[in-house]
Amino acid sequence: SADVAPGPFEIGSGPTRVNGAANAELVVTDVLGQVTTLNFPLYDTPLLLRAGLSDWSVEVGTVRQNYGQRSFDYGNQIVASGSIRRGITEALTVEGHGEISSSLINAGGGFALASPDFGVISASVAASQDDGMTGHRFEVGYSFTMSNFNLAATLQRTSRDFADIPSIAGAQFPREREIVSAGYSDERLGTFGMSLVRQRSDDEDRTS
Repeated sequence: SADVAPGPFEIGSGPTRVNGAANAELVVTDVLGQVTTLNFPLYDTPLLLRAGLSDWSVEVGTVRQNYGQRSFDYGNQIVASGSIRRGITEALTVEGHGEISSSLINAGGGFALASPDFGVISASVAASQDDGMTGHRFEVGYSFTMSNFNLAATLQRTSRDFADIPSIAGAQFPREREIVSAGYSDERLGTFGMSLVRQRSDDEDRTS
């Protein structure tokens, strides 16, 4: 709650930010003294960018090996990666990502779409070619956050021949993964949460 001077004003520009779903109530008094009350839902998440805003990064170097065990241990292969995100509307952000090395080409894209009533839906897909082997990966996710409740779910599938910079350096990632989590917070009792994680890697049984 705050008083503002006549003219344009912005919600969320101060130190207090909304996280997840909320409802805003604006009481506007015009120059004639008429009072109008406006109510509307809103949703704020770091997965979204403001419309017209871009966020990008580019990395070039060699892969760090034996992290936390050896100093100055790097691979010999030069690799590069780049990512870009763009806010299309206030509710839709799209993204792209690419990786390249002497043997690898990896590219993909995705989006995040928010609704004040239903939360955030996200999805991404990527394809790779490494030493003549082609693979793909896709992921879909959903999240909903309120002041005292949150829910999230993720589904990921990766083909056996999919490769990225970590995998060509020896890292392994699950070929199948499902994650569901929920949490609740209470001012007196604290925070409660539970989650279910199921995944399967190459030539291994599914673990939960």
